[in-house]
Amino acid sequence: MLPKNCIKCEKSEDEIINYYYTRTFGELRDLQTTVGIYIPVCESCAKKFDKYRKQKHYLTNIISTFICLMILTSYWGSIWYLHPEYKNLAFIPILLSIMCATIMISLSIPIIRSPDRTSRYFKLQKNGKLIIKNEEYLNNLESEIKEHLKEEIRLRSQETSYFKCPKCDALQLINQDFCNSCGKDLRILKN
Repeated sequence: MLPKNCIKCEKSEDEIINYYYTRTFGELRDLQTTVGIYIPVCESCAKKFDKYRKQKHYLTNIISTFICLMILTSYWGSIWYLHPEYKNLAFIPILLSIMCATIMISLSIPIIRSPDRTSRYFKLQKNGKLIIKNEEYLNNLESEIKEHLKEEIRLRSQETSYFKCPKCDALQLINQDFCNSCGKDLRILKN
């Protein structure tokens, strides 16, 4: 049973869709595990989550590029520093490394502080367990589940049992004395 409200903005049941959220664990491709789960969100929040995930993916690629640049400029700087002719220019690669680090940090801050980060609302663990971080949402969900279970128990207790008539195989209620189809006396079977 999924909740009836959006996990982010808590909009009502009418606008809720099942957003399929996946998370990949592991660094190496051969050892990666992907876990997925359906999350109840409204359409506008689903679009925001998608936009955030695209930005995060884009940012990861940019940061990887800047890390490579930092490594190359550090190597370049160490070669210049060791070479006597270029020793006084060794600050240029160091300055480029500092610029790369500054750009990486400035690009990361809006993504980290984004209100559309899924980890602000829920976390999906490697074993597939979903952790919801909003306490009020959790309490509402718990009360909904309890109400749902009470309703299920009530409906099951109201169910009546049936049995087949030995003569015509028609379904009969347990408390009936005669078969509705053939009229056979069913009181004999109750004794």
